[in-house]
Amino acid sequence: MMDIRTLWDELEASLTPLLLEFRSRIGSLSVSQKPDQTLLTEADIAVQEYIVARIRAYDPGANIVAEENREQSGRAVTSRRIWIIDPIDGTAEFVRPDRREYCSVVCLLVDRKPVAALVVAPQIGIGETAVSVRVAGPGSSIEVNGRPRGDISARPLLKASVTRSASDAVRPWERLMSDAGFGLKTST
Repeated sequence: MMDIRTLWDELEASLTPLLLEFRSRIGSLSVSQKPDQTLLTEADIAVQEYIVARIRAYDPGANIVAEENREQSGRAVTSRRIWIIDPIDGTAEFVRPDRREYCSVVCLLVDRKPVAALVVAPQIGIGETAVSVRVAGPGSSIEVNGRPRGDISARPLLKASVTRSASDAVRPWERLMSDAGFGLKTST
């Protein structure tokens, strides 16, 4: 297996152009609604297939849980190492040409604990530039656009990502999590 930094480098370099290519033809993309009322585009499927292929090249026996993988949904995952993929977090934003809050997310869990993660947001930076955030493993520094961020701690915190569209109402369980002391991330 190669060093995870190599995988992150490869994904970081390829995901932004891939996502921007799909965005350039957003008006002609196939868009449907999933049973949970969230959106699904052909870009979600293509980006997920690309990420899965790269992970399989890195970790051939990978156990992968991916948002658009209908075959995995509902099945128990028992592997020690689990890859979690959200090919386009914020598809509702992705399909709106005037919005920029979307990203691709890849996370590696070992014994059900996150140990490495990559987030690539192609247009969220100043002037619609790409921003990437990554951690390459336990004890690694958090990097933003390739630069270590010593002012950001990698220690476990009570944080939860509950991303929802700006127009969506606060969900009841968000208040319960907040009351329990979790800091909530509600947008990309």
